[in-house]
Amino acid sequence: MQFDPSRQPMHPHDKKNLIIFVVLSLLIWWSFDHFVLAPRFAANEAAQKVAAEQAPKTKADEIATDTIRPREDVLSETKRINIDGPEIIGSIPLTGNRFDDISLKNFYVDLKDSKPVALLSPAESEYPLYTESGWLSNDSNIAVPDKNTAWKVKGNNTLTPNTPVTLTWDNGQGLSFEKHIKIDDHFLITVTQNVTNNGVKSIDLYPYSTITRRGVPSDHGKGTGYEGPVGYIGDELHEVSYDTLSEEGNKSFNALNGWIGFGEKYWLSAIMPEQLKNTTFNFQTTINAEDAKNNIYQVDARGDKITVEPQKTAKNVTNFFVGAKKIKLLDAYEDQLNIKHLDMAIDFGLLYFLTKPLYFLLI
Repeated sequence: MQFDPSRQPMHPHDKKNLIIFVVLSLLIWWSFDHFVLAPRFAANEAAQKVAAEQAPKTKADEIATDTIRPREDVLSETKRINIDGPEIIGSIPLTGNRFDDISLKNFYVDLKDSKPVALLSPAESEYPLYTESGWLSNDSNIAVPDKNTAWKVKGNNTLTPNTPVTLTWDNGQGLSFEKHIKIDDHFLITVTQNVTNNGVKSIDLYPYSTITRRGVPSDHGKGTGYEGPVGYIGDELHEVSYDTLSEEGNKSFNALNGWIGFGEKYWLSAIMPEQLKNTTFNFQTTINAEDAKNNIYQVDARGDKITVEPQKTAKNVTNFFVGAKKIKLLDAYEDQLNIKHLDMAIDFGLLYFLTKPLYFLLI
């Protein structure tokens, strides 16, 4: 830039006015932040805390027992519909709210390709792991779907990427529940829950989803990275180990976005609730006093209260990831579902910003 000798310096009065303007602007900004925004944020946080305390609690309601039965025997005891995707196979029981039978088509327990890896297994099987989704109510007189609910199939009875499945149940009190379940070509399960109030009074319900397991996987701790309960909640990664849960008890976090699940060396089972909606994320455990190997561990996500007015329908959408930790697929789901750092289900260490690019170079 060339010096312009004809250009006059700023007049002292202009300098004074500029300084006054800057000072007043900063004072107005500080006053608005301190006297308007801060009280609003504090009031909102207090209201959220009260609402969370008043909301019904999710709990690991499975009995911490040492009963173990053959997986196939347990699965055969309930009527089921089949799941058949390009990468997953299994079934959904028509009794209860659970997914408890998913195996990976393209991954096997040994090099002989003799038996596919089973990620989800029912209660009372060896190393059970299952998901659940439904509704909670503070009113014990309102019947909501539970593990004993008998669902009816509406239409198609085989779940594939091209043929979603719809399940229905009526509680006999004016509420009808519907689950619309679909899968993609990989490891994503989407559950859309609708509840219609056919009565004359408004009903308050809370959507929830859980993943529960008994004990820890047989190969737990054999890898070099972190394995166990994990979640990226808000803007922070939480790795709450099985030992930490057993020793320190349950942990709870509130955020507008996030995911929570169980990470293993190669696999991930995770809940991805609707984003930009206030959600309570919980890490929980139920101790088996006789044998810690049979402790119950649970991760869950509970949404805020939804009031269903008479003759209206409420909706909630939850996505589950059940599959292999393929980094490119995790990144794709981040973009598709607007979820932060699903890739951190893979333990890249403290130097994440360096190790992730190196990982891509190596593969």
